[in-house]
Amino acid sequence: MPKIITPPKPGRPPRNLIDVLRTQLWIHVLKLRSGLPSSYAIEKALEPHLIQFSEDRINRPRKWDSYERGARVPRRKADAGDAVELAEQRFPGTAQWFDNPIWDILKGASPDQWALLKLLQKLSPEVNEVLVVRDEAKLSGRPQLADLTDDHFKRLVRIGSFDALSATVLLAKLAEEVASPELRDMTLRCYASLQPMVADTPEVGVHYPDLFTYIDQICQHWVVLSPGRRINMHFFWHAHPWAADRRQYIAERLRPLYRAHGWGSGWEEEPQKL
Repeated sequence: MPKIITPPKPGRPPRNLIDVLRTQLWIHVLKLRSGLPSSYAIEKALEPHLIQFSEDRINRPRKWDSYERGARVPRRKADAGDAVELAEQRFPGTAQWFDNPIWDILKGASPDQWALLKLLQKLSPEVNEVLVVRDEAKLSGRPQLADLTDDHFKRLVRIGSFDALSATVLLAKLAEEVASPELRDMTLRCYASLQPMVADTPEVGVHYPDLFTYIDQICQHWVVLSPGRRINMHFFWHAHPWAADRRQYIAERLRPLYRAHGWGSGWEEEPQKL
């Protein structure tokens, strides 16, 4: 389970480190999509009525500053106070980064296989085109998961997007739900192949060390000892060759993350190459 870093307060849920990452990534994407350079610029664009100017100072809520620092997490609600929806109305396509189903999975949710299929359908159309089919022979034409093969996962790698990465996390959970080592192996190979591609996208390029570290907790390898018995094996994403020349940046990102979780500093040792 992700670590809770603030206790619950009246009217506000507890904040945890997954939500910190989720909020900071969303703000980063919002800055990219809007072309606005700072949280203050976003505040002026979206809520100018809350900013008051006087002769010697500017009085403003600094809510968006708190989002950028991860000190505050937006609440999704159907009213004018929904910051995510407010940004979405002005800059379409930004809300999907905050609402992506990957976040609940990383926070410990364990949906059943039918719920996972519904979550997959929330991802981008190009990802759905790969993974979801409709049985046109039936009157309902109800969406179903494709009969997945290596070719489907190669198509996900070619897409190389955040949603393709999210799909691998959902499929890793599905492999657990249906106890499929074959699906698990294909999914984890896809995850490893997607890492360098997603890490180099403008949207994820800042936050990928944190993101991949959390995904590693879900996408662990299975070692089958005997029928009905297996153990999980954790391969660290930063041990892959593509990350070798990024260790300084990775260290800068992971040092505070490991400290916050109390995970120690074993990751700072030279990783074993795969």
